Amino acid sequence: MTVFPDQGLERSQQMFVDLNQHAVRPARSLRLYYDGRDPETQLARAVVDSVPLLRDMTDFTRSNLTSSSRKLFAFSNLHSAIALFANEAGIAAVPENAAPHSEFWATVAHNMPDWRLASAGQVASSELRRDKVHAHGVALEAIAMAGARLMVERPESWLQEISGLATIDWSRQNTAMWEGRALIAGRIHRSRISVQMTADVIFRSLRQMGADGAF
Repeated sequence: MTVFPDQGLERSQQMFVDLNQHAVRPARSLRLYYDGRDPETQLARAVVDSVPLLRDMTDFTRSNLTSSSRKLFAFSNLHSAIALFANEAGIAAVPENAAPHSEFWATVAHNMPDWRLASAGQVASSELRRDKVHAHGVALEAIAMAGARLMVERPESWLQEISGLATIDWSRQNTAMWEGRALIAGRIHRSRISVQMTADVIFRSLRQMGADGAF
């Protein structure tokens, strides 16, 4: 057993990351959350901490949530989505730029009724993971990609158009929208191509709602 002097929580967390790089690796969420050197991780932590729903519903220790978990998101999935949004929107993924990221994810959370129901304890997170596409990493990344595109192409109206997320049918039974994109043979599928295709259909849906005057 190796003993190290206590130099504070932040130093202890970083030592945890360093010591486990070549050991049996802990969950990616936990490794990321403790990694204080990575600016993308610092940004993700700042964004999650600034959005109450995300802070309440994120598991920072597990990457694969159990059926009994009341948490809706794994930190590793949010980390990937926040980094993707930064890349697609052309905003440097550093904690100093947290404000536009926080605004985007707070707007997304506000327009996801199921997420708010889960946060209020009115629906089980496990039910959403079972029944809805939006409770999975592929949807988080696709929302990030579609939202970044809206911000870049529609800087004056993206806030209004992103509200269309609330009217999308996120059910896995909506195969016309999700099969071959976020779903393959009815199962959640997460790959670079599936994220891109899911982002495309979300973006088209939001733009169509805007064109139809649905907001």
